[in-house]
Parts: sequence; C-alpha cells; structure tokens
Amino acid sequence: MSFLNPVMLWSTLAVGIPILLHFWHQKKGELLPWAATQWLTEKDLQPSKGIRLDHIFLLIIRCLLIILLALMLSKPIFKGLDYEEEFKKIHLVQPNTSVAANFRFEIEEALKKGEEVYWIDEKTTPLTDFTKTTPLATLNPLVLQTCINQTNNPKKTPIQLKYEFYLVNNQSLSQIQTVFVP
Repeated sequence: MSFLNPVMLWSTLAVGIPILLHFWHQKKGELLPWAATQWLTEKDLQPSKGIRLDHIFLLIIRCLLIILLALMLSKPIFKGLDYEEEFKKIHLVQPNTSVAANFRFEIEEALKKGEEVYWIDEKTTPLTDFTKTTPLATLNPLVLQTCINQTNNPKKTPIQLKYEFYLVNNQSLSQIQTVFVP
C-alpha cells in the first residue's frame, strides 16, 4: 500500500489529543465536606490511587476516528487489488532519423507488445520499419493535432487512450501553445 499524500500521516500524532483530554477531565478536585459525608462508607471517601480509565470505549472510538481521518487524508492506494484501469497506448513518433535512433528500444518494445505506433505525418502512417524514415521539414502543430485526431476514434475504441510522443527537442516545439487530446 502506498499513499498519494504521505505527509498527512503525520496527523496521526493528533491521536494524543483525545488521550490528554480524557486524563485532564479525570482530575479530581478538592473534597468538600458536607453534612451527609458521615453516612458514606470510608471506602468511598478515599480517593482512588493510580489512573482510572473511565469511558475507555469512548476514548478508543475517538482515537480510531482520528487515525481513520488521517488515513483518508493521506489517500492510500491499494496495489494488492486486481483492478487495473484499461487503456490503450498509442505511440506517435516524429519522422526523424535521430528520434528513431534515440528511442529505438522503446519503440521496438511497443511493437512487440502489440501497441499502435504511428509516424507523425499528414497520413498518420503506421510505423513498421525503422529504416524507412522520411524526414519531415518542420513539425507543424497542425500536423501533430491531425495525427492525434486521426488516432482517437471514440466509436472504435471506447477505452481510455494514453499517448506517448517521441519528438526532437527544438525551438519550434516551444511555439506550440496548445495540443488538444480528447
């Protein structure tokens, strides 16, 4: 089990607050003599020694509530469950020899797994062979968006898509303001 917000586990230390309040309210005040004290037995007049744990069930419930709240705020992730979100990976590769050479291992692994791999071009050509790379002059944001739109077909694939892009790092990519992935 792991946590999305593990810092919130420090709030479990707040479990000491109800314990301190419990013992604070158990402090005895001064005994005031009154007329009916003569009728009480001597055993009841003597103050009890040691720590009395009255309402222990209520104290345990208060401590458990604080621990439960701290665990909920830390957002636990249970990895033991067999629930896995279904998604389909689509790899989009810029048609460039350096990109194909740098990411050769990742792209070959994706092809072995049967995941979809496409060149980023006007036709969204499926990638099957690394040797046939036709260099694209510049990566146009419109070409990239068209490629994403062509691979995303909600009627054909109702499951969630996960895109992985393999691009050359250059100044023209910083000019792309927004790429919409539906």
